[in-house]
Amino acid sequence: MPRLPLLLTLAALWLVFSTSQAVADAALDPDARPHVVSSPQSADSAAEARFSVRVQLTALQEAPLAAGIPARIRDLPLREGDSFKKGDLLVRFDCADRQAELQRAQAGFSAARTKLKANEELSRLNSVSTVEVDLSRAEVKIAEAEVAVRRAHLLYCRETAPFSGRVASLAVKRYQRVTPGEPLMTLVNPSRLEAECIVPSQWLRWLQPGLPFQLHIEETGDTVAATVDSVAPYVDPVSQTVKIRAQVTATPGLLPGMSGTARFEPPL
Repeated sequence: MPRLPLLLTLAALWLVFSTSQAVADAALDPDARPHVVSSPQSADSAAEARFSVRVQLTALQEAPLAAGIPARIRDLPLREGDSFKKGDLLVRFDCADRQAELQRAQAGFSAARTKLKANEELSRLNSVSTVEVDLSRAEVKIAEAEVAVRRAHLLYCRETAPFSGRVASLAVKRYQRVTPGEPLMTLVNPSRLEAECIVPSQWLRWLQPGLPFQLHIEETGDTVAATVDSVAPYVDPVSQTVKIRAQVTATPGLLPGMSGTARFEPPL
């Protein structure tokens, strides 16, 4: 019976080897690994990320101003960041030459009227023809139009604020000579902001004007309320996206150019 212990030993070694090989195979087989069940919290996070997009704040009222005439800047009362009210003076140009042109046009208008009056008197005395009187009337109209043109030119000698806001950027300095079309400054009203973002076109099934959503601003860390204001009437055929605009609730500290994340909750 000396073979019995040997057989038992061999059987034990085979059992240990088989068990170790099964454990190793199970470790390599991904289907044999235990599945991790997502918790409700991770599912909520996934849904939140699914309906979140990048967004940027823009000003509803923003205007770049440019020079309308070649002239030297006489007054420039504001600096970058300064506030102003609608109608406040922003820039005044030195328009002495244009003022002189207006005075010359007014003198020509006065002379034309005097000549017309004289020719009308002579016409009653049959001293001049009706043609001379008609020509004098035409000269009066031409002189009057010239005065109107010169007055219109003087309107370019000063720039006033078209709305209340702040100076976002200033491109010129006092006493600088500018040319027509040269940028002067950029005006912005930071109290009236809107949000712009690009969303998947599939969202059009439920995304409509008037839909409220939350807007998280990165620069300030604030979360503000917003409402979809308009949806662009065009879907990009390549990216299958559409642009939307939203009204942002007035919140202190928000500025144009800030960015963040818009989180939508589709209606059930």
